Amino acid sequence: MRSIFTLLMLILSAGFLFGQEVQQSFHFSNPEVTITDGYANFSFTGTQSTGITGEPAIPYQMVSLLIPQGHEAVSVNVEYLNEVALPGTYVIVPVQPSQPVSKPEKHPFAKNEAVYSLDGIYPAETEGVLSTGFYSGHSIASCAITPLRFNPAKKTVSYFTDVLVTIETAPSAKAKKATALLRNDNRILASLERIIQNTDALKSYNYSNTKDSDDYDNLIICPSQFISDMEALQELYLKRGLKTEIVAIEDIYAQGAGQDNQEKIRNYIIDEYTGHGVSYVLLGGDVELFPYRGFYCAVQSSSLYEDYNIPSDLYYSALDGTLDDDNDGVWGEIGEDDLLPEVSVARFSFNTATELQNMINKTVMYQDSPITGELNNPLLAGEHLYDNPLTWGADYLDLLVGYHDDNGYTTNGIPEDHPYLTMYDRDQTWSKSDLINAINQGHSFIHHSGHSNSTYTMRMYNSDITNSNFYGVNGTDHNYTLVYTHGCICGAFDDSDCIAERMVNIENFVVAGAYNSRYGWFNEGQTEGPSAHLHREFVDALYNDRQNRIGEAHLVSRTETAPWVNAPGQHEEGALRWCFYDCNIFGDPALAVWTDEPVEISATYASAMVIGETNLEVDVMVDGAAGEGYTCALVYDNWLYGAAVADVSGHAVIELEEAFTEPCEAKLYISGYNAIPQEYIVTVVPGEGAYVVAGPTVIHDENGNNNGMAEFGETLVLESTMKNVGQQEAANVVATISSADQYLTINDNEQDFGTIAASGEVTIADAFEVLVANNTPDQHEVEIMMDVTDGTENWQYAYSFMVNAPDVLVDAIRVIDNTGNNNGRLDPGEVVTIEVDLFNSGHAMAMSGSAELISPSSFITVNSNAVSVNDIAVSSLTTVEFGVTVSETAQVGDIAEFGVVHSCGDFNFTGEFQLVVGIILEDFETGDFSSFPWAHSGNANWTITESAPFEGIYAAQSGVINDNQQTGLAVTMNVTSEGEISFFMKVSSEGDYDFLQFYIDDVMKDEWSGAIAWEEHSYTVQPGTHTFKWSYMKDGYVSSGSDMGWVDYIEFPPSTIETGIDDNEVMTMKMYPNPVTDRIFIDTPADDSRREIMIFSLSGELIRTVEAGSGATIMINVADLVQGTYIISSVVNGKIVSGTFIKQ
Repeated sequence: MRSIFTLLMLILSAGFLFGQEVQQSFHFSNPEVTITDGYANFSFTGTQSTGITGEPAIPYQMVSLLIPQGHEAVSVNVEYLNEVALPGTYVIVPVQPSQPVSKPEKHPFAKNEAVYSLDGIYPAETEGVLSTGFYSGHSIASCAITPLRFNPAKKTVSYFTDVLVTIETAPSAKAKKATALLRNDNRILASLERIIQNTDALKSYNYSNTKDSDDYDNLIICPSQFISDMEALQELYLKRGLKTEIVAIEDIYAQGAGQDNQEKIRNYIIDEYTGHGVSYVLLGGDVELFPYRGFYCAVQSSSLYEDYNIPSDLYYSALDGTLDDDNDGVWGEIGEDDLLPEVSVARFSFNTATELQNMINKTVMYQDSPITGELNNPLLAGEHLYDNPLTWGADYLDLLVGYHDDNGYTTNGIPEDHPYLTMYDRDQTWSKSDLINAINQGHSFIHHSGHSNSTYTMRMYNSDITNSNFYGVNGTDHNYTLVYTHGCICGAFDDSDCIAERMVNIENFVVAGAYNSRYGWFNEGQTEGPSAHLHREFVDALYNDRQNRIGEAHLVSRTETAPWVNAPGQHEEGALRWCFYDCNIFGDPALAVWTDEPVEISATYASAMVIGETNLEVDVMVDGAAGEGYTCALVYDNWLYGAAVADVSGHAVIELEEAFTEPCEAKLYISGYNAIPQEYIVTVVPGEGAYVVAGPTVIHDENGNNNGMAEFGETLVLESTMKNVGQQEAANVVATISSADQYLTINDNEQDFGTIAASGEVTIADAFEVLVANNTPDQHEVEIMMDVTDGTENWQYAYSFMVNAPDVLVDAIRVIDNTGNNNGRLDPGEVVTIEVDLFNSGHAMAMSGSAELISPSSFITVNSNAVSVNDIAVSSLTTVEFGVTVSETAQVGDIAEFGVVHSCGDFNFTGEFQLVVGIILEDFETGDFSSFPWAHSGNANWTITESAPFEGIYAAQSGVINDNQQTGLAVTMNVTSEGEISFFMKVSSEGDYDFLQFYIDDVMKDEWSGAIAWEEHSYTVQPGTHTFKWSYMKDGYVSSGSDMGWVDYIEFPPSTIETGIDDNEVMTMKMYPNPVTDRIFIDTPADDSRREIMIFSLSGELIRTVEAGSGATIMINVADLVQGTYIISSVVNGKIVSGTFIKQ
């Protein structure tokens, strides 16, 4: 027997010992020829035009063949058959240099006249460099061929219709070592079928096909102090059939082998990949916590671009070789690279626990609690990239939509019938505000092609990336979104805080994205470019390949782009490699991207398993069809007992890794592409005896509104079913219910179900009766415990139901002052009517009642008593009116506080709102800058203009300046409570170069350029002293339009402004510390009098008065004050000096 086995192994191993040949034929026909400006561009199906800058762009066919296991390619022989001469003469277009997306250089049209005068065949070498790559232990030979022949001098073109490629292979130590990574799971085989052209060759490979119970899918590496935080992800993916291990990076450093920490981490990942089948690796931490490997790349564009330190997490994803074979400390050089990564890698780039919690929360909510109705509406934002030839980001992004075979490869991306939104400079210039507003409306993905730098992308700066700016993208109103950008350096996570990190680290906005750590690259005047190539393949992976985990889609985009990286005469050799290296995923690699609305899942399975059974069969239906590819996972007590993927018929067999040993309620989860995991109960029962489980409970509310739902104040009859899933009948079954819920009274708690046969069930329509309290809050969940016994055995179950009730809130406020100045605001001395809209956001009708308006503000008198309120239906509103008088002593800017109490039945709903007395408005209608203490800066003062103001007669206009100059207008105010500053602006300038900018405290909030008519902008302002500044600035070159900006009708937030003091009387009131927790110190101005220091609440209530001497420093104890903002005021020489402080 042993000799037979030895002979068999020798036969199977013969391929490893001797050289072999692999052949593949290619057919070419019907070349497509386009003529532009006298130059011809040729293409065949499946070819991509590449070449050396200034030389003819030649269509090449990539050759990617699987060769024998343990072999490398040694040589290639190409036979060209059946030459066809094309009629006419042609000049093939010369290749132009690739350009960095955000740093394009002006250069002359590139054309090598020596090549174009050549009387001979071009290209002289018709096949490219032969190389061997390794993907999960599979040897793949790659090269490029062209069927085209061009004589530049004679301008003649011919091509061969048939080409036979023969690759000779031989065993090698490098290839044998690569087989240590050999795997053939479904994910890898699917990738191979997309990469190679001879898929039948897979049959020649020998796989061990062993799977151990300690295998797992998801590896998280992070500093030890964050391990407990990461456990939320472990739980998240368990119900999706993915096992997760979390490892402390310190342990890897202490125990791992390698010359530095990066190599120790990579070696650990290799060990986990080969030993436990890991597919996803999350790198937990910014560079201060988790080191990166810097790669080398050079691009000969119009000048040489070279970088020895490109941050590339590809180092942890591509596991063959060392990536520095010559040990010179230069990583990723040509010939030492690995362009076929095995594992999906992404990075959580955080430094603090708060940043990590934000990222985890977004990752969990995005996948578990999506907002439906907006999961298939990506936003495509394309900028103007280059002038000559004219190049638009839109032209690249267009290829993300629908089916395209442009440029030699096929992609099928965003479905054309999906409601995607385009914002293209090609069609109409868009601003940062336009984009932010669109994002806040909810979009599933943002695809961007445009200019960027470390702190700038999509026309936004780091200062723009705030929770308040992206208030709508909070996971509740709208989904967190994702980003893929071609922009340069915006993902430079080796910087202190690049804009990509800001986007993913704040509470709102981006859950994950693909960003470049160095330059993105494009090709002038074309629809093919290095960044665009990877982007197209990424979107194709999401939609066409259904690889919706972001790390996997990124890996697929790389493996399918890899054959082009070493293409002969590639557009600026190195540019595609550069993008291949520097495009990294920020986020969780296992995150499942939504590409459409959630599917509907149904399942057929045995609801009970007997202890000792080793498998569970499940049939999955998705949207009414067989659910191929959906994962079925059996989980109990945070342990994955087994998982399986449904086959083409929707059938899955879960093989248990270990059998259940005691009765329990396990959970079957079904998840997959565009699916919210669906949960089903699987009851594990003994192999003998009876076993009774509680079936569904049905609510009967005939004594209420008879809608089958529990509502406040209703008496409910509960229909209950008991099922015997055991092997013998259960006699004398009795069920008793109990509850500790304060809002529930049980009137009838016990029911006799009699005898239940094995596999039988008994349903009693009026088994129990309960009373729901009249004041039960809306959406309160009531839990009932159920004890079931047959006199011998006892079983306990929990049952819960949701209670509907009204929930009334203040929805809108209107001030009716038609007996005053009719401006819709409170003004000193006015008698007004305040209309309040009460909205029922609950899930049951609010019965008739009353509403009352109250105000603690001393300058407000409420003239109305409580008013009657009719029934308010669900999602409906009613309006109530109250009379109010504003005191003549009220000051402009005072905050009037109001409360509304709505009483209905046993409910008392309260709502609060504030109204500002008057309006702090600057509309420049004085004809000068005298209304506020305006300060001018820069190279020219702003002026007042009568030319086309927004309203009235006057507006403010920026000063007249020259190139490289700026002109500013600013005012400083003490903002007393959170509010908004709003204004109208217009600009006429050179687009994208000369800007009207708005700053708060020297932080730019927005900028505008080009031709923009009057439009309004508003920004949230927190309490405190703030400087608001408008600035017009010019770059060093062109002027366009009127070359200036305008501002009008500025509404300030509630504020106080120091009254004017003569220049020779410099008197100040200094307060410190601010904010304060217990004691505040005040330096009073020096004069000849004593004075009172008064502390007011924002409502105007006098809180405290302290007497102080001239020029004294006094201490006031404010420890007893509640948290909030307060006003300190005093009178100095008949003038009021005031300021605000924040009590923490």
